[in-house]
Amino acid sequence: MVDGKPIYYLINQSALIINSSAFPNIGYLGIINSTNIMIEGATVTNNYQGILFAYTNSSTIENCNASNNRYGIWFSHSTNNTVIGNNITANDYDGIMLCDSSTNNIISKNTIAANNGFGILLDYSSGNSIRENSIMANDLFGIGLIDSSNNEVVGNNLTNNECGIGLVDSLYNNISNNRINNFGVKDGIYSIAVSYTHLTLPTKA
Repeated sequence: MVDGKPIYYLINQSALIINSSAFPNIGYLGIINSTNIMIEGATVTNNYQGILFAYTNSSTIENCNASNNRYGIWFSHSTNNTVIGNNITANDYDGIMLCDSSTNNIISKNTIAANNGFGILLDYSSGNSIRENSIMANDLFGIGLIDSSNNEVVGNNLTNNECGIGLVDSLYNNISNNRINNFGVKDGIYSIAVSYTHLTLPTKA
């Protein structure tokens, strides 16, 4: 139990819907080695990861709330998933973390605010799409790419993060049509060892 709510650690599942009717009062939610999972309307707090996908593919996280965890949503070795329309706020480290070769995922139309690390961090993860998110007041980068290539970061609104978008050792990314207003805190875009990247200068909000 977490705060009196049950832990769900689901392995080798397929075509499963997780919502408040089927899984009420979620204390922790981990999805392992599964496919075609739909998570909708869950609220997860006070965990290491609010929602964990590991080796999980072709699944969706929609209209969920993840707050006061270490990490809001964490993907490891997970492919072809969608994260859409969620509120991810006030987590101790990152709002959304994609790592360990998590590829071809879509992160779209989420509100990601007041996390103590990155809003969204891609670490060794390529071919992902980060589009049309509202990313505000995160203590490090709004969006960070580390050793992550061939991603697109398009049409996001980034406001008052320590830095807007950061790229480190990341190649062949498309960074375009983002709106960045950092109120003078630090850089709009920060890059180290970045090559072959299509970069359109941000428009000021």
